[in-house]
Amino acid sequence: MINNPNNFIVLIMKNSKAKIGIYIFLFFIILSIVAPVFISSPTDYVGVPLQSPSFEFLFGTNGQGQDVFAQTVYGARKTLYIAVLSG
Repeated sequence: MINNPNNFIVLIMKNSKAKIGIYIFLFFIILSIVAPVFISSPTDYVGVPLQSPSFEFLFGTNGQGQDVFAQTVYGARKTLYIAVLSG
């Protein structure tokens, strides 16, 4: 059992799989915060419907031709806002 938060941090930093998970988690948090700088609104740019993943659309497009990656990032952004506001 972990009694001290510092011990928890030390245990996490010793585990390579946990570190990778934390880095991925932090990457998505940072990406969702700075999303408007790098990613256009999910409804701004429309491509071919149901396009497979490519360099233009990282997760492909949905049935309306909207970028699924942009929708995912903006969805994460809204989820973070709700989490912060709810305390």
